[in-house]
Amino acid sequence: MNATPIAEKLDPYAAYMPYRLYRDATRLDFSAGGGGVTVKDLKYLNRDLSKVIMLDTNPDHALAQPDNALIIPKWTGDGNEGGLVALIPFLECASRVDRWTALRCR
Repeated sequence: MNATPIAEKLDPYAAYMPYRLYRDATRLDFSAGGGGVTVKDLKYLNRDLSKVIMLDTNPDHALAQPDNALIIPKWTGDGNEGGLVALIPFLECASRVDRWTALRCR
């Protein structure tokens, strides 16, 4: 499942999540050996990484910048889940402060 519908539901006007990285913004990291791990490398955003937080369901995707990642449970589509709605206060906090303070908001 693509994360676009989830991101649009949480933040329809892209006020809190203005930049979104998906599969096309990944690279394969072979440093751990094996066939490679898909990694989202935030430096490709050309932004101050102290102001960037990555939300993802896969911790491997955050190997390039683990301090910028918030790993969340995979959304199953169950309307009673509540986990995504619980992120709204975090996203509001994150929009007003630096990354380190925001990650303490969770």
